[in-house]
Amino acid sequence: MSGVLLSEMSWDLIFMLIALGAVVAVVGDQIGMRFGKKRISLFGLRPRYTSRVTTIVTGMLITLATLAVLGSTSETVRAALFGMKYLQGQVTDLTKQLQTSRQNLELMELSLFTNQQDLEKKQQELEDKQQEVASVEELLAREADHLARTQARLVETGERTQQLEKRRIELEDQLNSLRKEYTSLQQSVGALRAESKRLKEGLQQMREGHILAFSGELLAQTSLSGKVTPDQVDSALQRIRQLAEVLLQQRKKTPDPDVKVVVGEENLNSVRSRLNALSGRVVLRLTALANAVSGEPVACEIKIFPSKQLFQKGELLTRGIAPANLKEEDASDVLYGILKEINQKAIAKGVLPDPLLGTVGNLSTIDFYEAVDKIANKPQRLEVSVYAAEDVYSEGPVRVYVKIQGKNGK
Repeated sequence: MSGVLLSEMSWDLIFMLIALGAVVAVVGDQIGMRFGKKRISLFGLRPRYTSRVTTIVTGMLITLATLAVLGSTSETVRAALFGMKYLQGQVTDLTKQLQTSRQNLELMELSLFTNQQDLEKKQQELEDKQQEVASVEELLAREADHLARTQARLVETGERTQQLEKRRIELEDQLNSLRKEYTSLQQSVGALRAESKRLKEGLQQMREGHILAFSGELLAQTSLSGKVTPDQVDSALQRIRQLAEVLLQQRKKTPDPDVKVVVGEENLNSVRSRLNALSGRVVLRLTALANAVSGEPVACEIKIFPSKQLFQKGELLTRGIAPANLKEEDASDVLYGILKEINQKAIAKGVLPDPLLGTVGNLSTIDFYEAVDKIANKPQRLEVSVYAAEDVYSEGPVRVYVKIQGKNGK
């Protein structure tokens, strides 16, 4: 420590001050001695006092000279001499600032310590949260996998639901169709029952000789081809009335030549004018306007329909399959269904049906039961083909014959 201080001291300045002090002292001593020897008096003082004043002044000059030399040679000394109070103020301020800074430092250290504790606590909380997040992410991953499987099942379920919904709609459509068909069949059955009852009553009355014709019943029909003359028209009208009268006479138990068919003049004139204007094939149909009883004229009307050939002789009308080992009643039902199909096909093709029965032709009873015998109780499936027995026109009837052979062609 002492070595550092010795090395830091300004030895040049110290030696200069010592030398300067010695010179000033010698000079002052010489001056004092001279004043003393000469007994010089200054300002009316005694020489002894004058010598003392000279010594004092010399000491003051030494001090002033020392200060002058130090001030001229050292900036530090000048600052110490002329700015001491300023430096002391600065030192005081700096000391206060230092204390404030130390207090702030202590507060900052305390705050840092507190913040470090908070930081450690937050880090611990962060680690805990990270663990929780990791747990939640793992849980989310499992839930996402479960959700993906659930979505896949939902998609599959949705597809199955769509299929089931489509199937449900199809079944509903089929059910509605069946309901409509059932309603239609019920209506048809009701109408057929009513018609059957009416026909039975009419047949009973016919057998008893009371009713000759029913309202809307087809009594006769005839056809005309090409351009016809008025005489041919009148002949055709006369012929169709005669055919109707013959039919009605045959229905009575006893022949009655007085059975008359009456057609209104307005209807006859309309038919004549239309026939005179036509050039193709037409059919005339005479139908009863109302129920006619025995002993009364039968009021009728004549209608004109265009006629054309719809089926050729020998043309295949339909073909069906009869299962093996059918009972006789079942074979009858199969054949009846095939004939009914022909009836519907012929009507759709344009054959005019019977106004009362809705049929366009029939198979004779002998031919029907011969075909049933060929179908019933056979050990193999049979192919039932129905052909046109003659050319069929729009007015009908559709006469057919049945051909039955094994499914293999035998």
